[in-house]
Amino acid sequence: CHNRGGGAEKHLQEDAFQLRRENKGVFLIRPFRGNPGNVRIQSHACRQLLNLPSYRLDDTEALSAVLRNLNITRIHTHGLVDFENMAPFHLLQLCKATGAALHVDIHDYKVICPRINLADENGHYCGEPDISACNVCLIKRGNEFGETDIKQWRSLHHLILRAAEKIWVPDKDVAKRLSRYFPDVQFSVSPHEKMLGKKAKHSHPISLAQGKKLRVVVIGAISKIKGYNVLLECARDARKRRLPIEYVVMGYSMNDSLLHASGVRITGKYNDLDAPALLKKLDPHMVWLPSIWPETYSYTLSIAQRGEYPVAAFDIGAIASRINDHGDGLLLPLDIAGRPSQINDRFISITQKITIKSHHEISI
Repeated sequence: CHNRGGGAEKHLQEDAFQLRRENKGVFLIRPFRGNPGNVRIQSHACRQLLNLPSYRLDDTEALSAVLRNLNITRIHTHGLVDFENMAPFHLLQLCKATGAALHVDIHDYKVICPRINLADENGHYCGEPDISACNVCLIKRGNEFGETDIKQWRSLHHLILRAAEKIWVPDKDVAKRLSRYFPDVQFSVSPHEKMLGKKAKHSHPISLAQGKKLRVVVIGAISKIKGYNVLLECARDARKRRLPIEYVVMGYSMNDSLLHASGVRITGKYNDLDAPALLKKLDPHMVWLPSIWPETYSYTLSIAQRGEYPVAAFDIGAIASRINDHGDGLLLPLDIAGRPSQINDRFISITQKITIKSHHEISI
């Protein structure tokens, strides 16, 4: 796995925990910081194996000898960003040398684009254009791997996907999207968590008192692709038009000061275990996940759904797919992401549909 944390790291740790409960040995190979061609080996039992050197990932002979000593029978990838460009090929060679089965967990779109998230420089979904337009994008916008030939990039990843014994994706939207590029590859849908059953649309036991603002909570670490600019402009529009909307970030953002200056309340970083209680304390009328790229999963969506809060999101990616499956939420057209007044008007229209019942339950 890479060193970036996030959802991929969370799922890796969950997988590793389950494997250790089954009395399996688990070791981690990560890229050496500052030198993506080198890797280091870790163990949950001893995070820093200081007596072991780093290894060249392309030195199949040396690295396979180490893995054979550890009796490795499966190599399971959870994300190869931060590794060098040819890492997929080198891992395939390592599997052949050790006889280990290859499993792949996909958490982003690196296998079809070296820009990883299918987003432009503003964080907006690129629309997945044709090959020539993709190459123009790679040259114009750049990427971490210095790649300029999208066809060559996809061919390399196709090679390792076809060799994999199992390929896991966390949502059917991911499987459908990747199948357009690799129709001969079988993608197995396996959500990171137990999914909740379908529920009645837009119902939640909260009350909105007369004259109070609609409290919209945005959960997570809000970057460009997570909708930072969308949230900022919506907050500015709400303040300018004096709309009865209160925006709260449960977490933090790429620039808290700008959001704060626009009237957004920010709680700061939170511990995952504390998230349900913190969200309950914030008492949102709605949770909004303003991601503008096709997310592959979303642990923050799970927090909202388990708390039985209505969720708003753009109609793209796994978040939209899961909201549709769950039944409780509001999907906004992605094309209004740059129109804050329309987004705020949608939210305001929800308050106009709220009716307070005698037992303090509202229906939207």
